[in-house]
Amino acid sequence: MSNNGETKSPFDFTEAGKRPRVEAYAQKLVFTVGEGVYLLKIGGSREGPYIVAIAPVNGKCTLSYGNGQPFRNNEQINVDDLESNAWIYSTSES
Repeated sequence: MSNNGETKSPFDFTEAGKRPRVEAYAQKLVFTVGEGVYLLKIGGSREGPYIVAIAPVNGKCTLSYGNGQPFRNNEQINVDDLESNAWIYSTSES
């Protein structure tokens, strides 16, 4: 496949029955160490926020509380059960 400078859209629209449809799906979020997340509970409520302590491996990661203490004794949490808190956790040394 040649690349002549054109950027391909992440969506492919087809004319199936003259109705366009999206062929590509959005990519899953990848959580990083230090990122704030909520744990999604059954019923849709959220618990947290927590901090990603160990980056996801095979779809699971380890969380901590804001003070650095391990969450649930370092239990591995499925990333599908997490939602980004959309804030960046940082420690400042004064």
